[in-house]
Amino acid sequence: MEIMDDMMESTGTAMVEILGAQYRARAPKTQLKALEQAMREVQDQTTRLSGPGRSNERIAVQAAVAIAFNALMTERGVQSRLDKLTHQMDVALEESGDGGWSG
Repeated sequence: MEIMDDMMESTGTAMVEILGAQYRARAPKTQLKALEQAMREVQDQTTRLSGPGRSNERIAVQAAVAIAFNALMTERGVQSRLDKLTHQMDVALEESGDGGWSG
C-alpha cells in the first residue's frame, strides 16, 4: 500500500495491488487514511479468497459480498445500540419527569 500526498492539492492518492494489478484511488486528504484502510480490506479479502482454479472475477465478487455483508452487519449493530441508548434515555427522562425523548 502506498500513499502519494501532493502538498499543493487538497487530495491524495492511495495505490494498492489487488489480484496482481495496480490500482490507484484519490480522496480528500482528510479521508486518505480511510481510503487506504478500505483498499487494504479489499486486498486482504481477495488474498484470503484466492486459490487454485478460482477466477479473479469470482474472487472479486466474493470479496465484494463479504465486505458489503460486514459493513451491513456493523451498521445494524450500531443502529441496534443507538436504539437501546435512545430507549434508556426515554426511560430516564420519563422517570425524571421530563416527558421522554421526542427525537
